[in-house]
Amino acid sequence: MILALTQSDTWTANLGILSHIKENRRYDIPAEVKSDLSTLYANPFLHIDNFILYFKQEDYVLEKEGLSSASDMFGKYYYSKEYPPDYWKTQTMNNQFLKVMPAAAFTENTLHSSRSLGQLMPIMMKAIPYEDVYGIVMLNPQRMQDTYGDAGNNPFYILDNEGRLLFTTMEGEMLNTQLPADGSKHERIGDQYYFYEKGKQTGFTYVRVTQAAVIAAEMRDKWSSVKEFAMIGDRLSSILENNRYIQSDLAQKNSLVRQYAYIHKVKNIPLSSYLAELEDAQQSEQPYVSILFKVGFKSQPDEFGQHTLLLWKLIQSLFTSSKTNSVAIQPEQDQLLLLLFDPGPQSGILQALDTLKELLAVEETLYLTIAVSPVYSGEIPFTDAYSNLSMLLKERRLNGETQVIVEPRASSSNAFHVKVSYGEELHNLLQSGNDEAVFAWLDRQLEQLQHKDAAAEDFRTFAIGAVEQIGKTVMKLNLTHIESEIRSSPPGESFAGFHSMQQYREWLQAQAQPVLAAVRSQLETRDPVISFVLDYLDHHYGEDINLNIVADKLNLTSGYLSSIFKEKTNINFSEYLNNLRVERAKELLVNVDLRIQDIATQVGYQNVNSFIRMFKRRYGLTPGEYRKRHTGDEPFISSSHG
Repeated sequence: MILALTQSDTWTANLGILSHIKENRRYDIPAEVKSDLSTLYANPFLHIDNFILYFKQEDYVLEKEGLSSASDMFGKYYYSKEYPPDYWKTQTMNNQFLKVMPAAAFTENTLHSSRSLGQLMPIMMKAIPYEDVYGIVMLNPQRMQDTYGDAGNNPFYILDNEGRLLFTTMEGEMLNTQLPADGSKHERIGDQYYFYEKGKQTGFTYVRVTQAAVIAAEMRDKWSSVKEFAMIGDRLSSILENNRYIQSDLAQKNSLVRQYAYIHKVKNIPLSSYLAELEDAQQSEQPYVSILFKVGFKSQPDEFGQHTLLLWKLIQSLFTSSKTNSVAIQPEQDQLLLLLFDPGPQSGILQALDTLKELLAVEETLYLTIAVSPVYSGEIPFTDAYSNLSMLLKERRLNGETQVIVEPRASSSNAFHVKVSYGEELHNLLQSGNDEAVFAWLDRQLEQLQHKDAAAEDFRTFAIGAVEQIGKTVMKLNLTHIESEIRSSPPGESFAGFHSMQQYREWLQAQAQPVLAAVRSQLETRDPVISFVLDYLDHHYGEDINLNIVADKLNLTSGYLSSIFKEKTNINFSEYLNNLRVERAKELLVNVDLRIQDIATQVGYQNVNSFIRMFKRRYGLTPGEYRKRHTGDEPFISSSHG
């Protein structure tokens, strides 16, 4: 059966892919090969405990539980003092195809416990045509002896063609007797018979030792009805085969229903009435760990779904095993949630995630953000676990690497706080039309975020706030013809593909450039009359001025000045003056030592009620409400985030 598998073209091709999985990124192949190997474990006649594919050059293994490093496999999961990790590193097959090694005691060692795996006999074979890929069959010789050998306590020995002891059911060495050159023989030594059989193909010698008194009893047993037992055996085989098919079909259907129920649990969606009995079953008393994976692409692939599916298969192959009860759920298109029940210590899970990080380290197109919960008791609802992990995902730092997040970081900035006046600073810089000054200001804010070890979410929030401020400047300056060029986020991305500060820098500069160009154009074509009016208002807005006073200074009629002002600025004179005054008042409100009445007077309002009414019309808040909300430090981003 193993020979047929190794002669399969598909099997050979898959091994070639696995030999270079870090380069070819075919993460679907491990699951396919595991499926092929499962046919070996499922065969009750082979008594194979495990089939380990050892990729010597890559220094990792693939076996029934998934992928792991060679040092972990032979130092923890299949440890034997006769076969330490260094033993396997030095093994070569040369011109041999198959090598049988003496049976030895193996154990599985974890952080706080050690479990005996019993006596196992390693059989090493070359995965032709690959020189550095080997198959290691962990055979259970004791189970084979129990099944096919003598049911009694008679000693049994297997020796290789050099007379080396490979396996024995008794402790100690066999008596030094003359082994047959070929064929079989027997001899009596004392009250025991020694029966020797030499294998024609292997050259191994099989020795069975039996008490002379038992021989007669064994011979009598042979006269039982062989035909009747054969008929019973055939019938039982048919029943077992049908039972296996039914069990497989039921298991598949139950798995789908179970996953459906868990999705509703995580999303806190009530189950349909006909599935209500699953409600209690899905929140068991078992301790569990939840792991939330979110995939990010540095450049959006043509086949997003296919890339993501292959990645989810790789992750499940690392964590799905016969020893761990697990459930995989996809709450969002770019997310995978794993629930691992009775998972053992969290350190073991983190080791597996380190292996995953190593596999993805060579990826140039994607990365993962992985949030890991502590080991929860069964009383913690899945909804709460998912909510906590979703919050942890926001702790991701801005880079293109796979990150594992276990807890909130102490250095997390949560939001980028600057003074309220900084928003006006950007507005004033934009009004100047100076590209260099605006870009330098944006760079300073981004560098502060990086210096504070801000999360990627903070960069996103800052960028949204900055472009909101740019949009406000467009409205204030009546640059409505360029509104369509200002975007709140990259088209179709929502910053999902941003993984570096340079990307934010380039995008923010692209948003500011149309505004700066429009401002420069206005400055270059401004009418000298309008320039005088704007400059005069900017220096005298706190005085009792009106359209007539300014018109007199220009020796123009108020009607003519009003007409050309509206034509050139797209806003009437009184509205511009009121906007200018309340803008200046907003800056003064930050100073809590100034009374609102004094501020009203400073910006040109003799009646404080007129000032309050005009301020609320402009900003939707009274001056007092604005001061309460904006005194002290506030996030630059926008009032909605304050």
